[in-house]
Amino acid sequence: MMKKCVLFVMAIFFISCSNDDATTKTSAMAGVWKLTSLTTENPILVNGVLTKNFTQIASNSQINFIDTTSGTISYVSSIGFFSQTINQNIEYSSTSSFVSFNFDFTKNNNLVTFYKENNETVNLVLDGNTLTMEVGSGIVLGNLDNNTTENYAIKYVFTKQ
Repeated sequence: MMKKCVLFVMAIFFISCSNDDATTKTSAMAGVWKLTSLTTENPILVNGVLTKNFTQIASNSQINFIDTTSGTISYVSSIGFFSQTINQNIEYSSTSSFVSFNFDFTKNNNLVTFYKENNETVNLVLDGNTLTMEVGSGIVLGNLDNNTTENYAIKYVFTKQ
């Protein structure tokens, strides 16, 4: 009877123990998040066409969360469209800037904050499998004839792959 009690206690002991040290904790954020939308709030006149969708220009933008505290981001940070009259014809040109940086991050509820190496922060909003980032002056429209520019805010939406 004593042997059965000892075996029973040992069986309970082994069943109740778990090996927490062997379990690797991974972040739900881990993985690649691709840009799926880059838009302005209201349509703007670009090269004679009214548009608010600029996703195609920045289609190779993405975020890669490496682990529970760090990652990398590469994205089109600004887009410029310019017009100029040459020989009584309007001609258009464009430019864009692509930026990449490593970051550490924290997640507090649905707010994800990236910390860049220069202590600058970038805030994104998490909603399910999407991350949204807004930039105050990501698109510039310029008229080279009169040296005027207008800045427009853009919204990036990254979706987990």
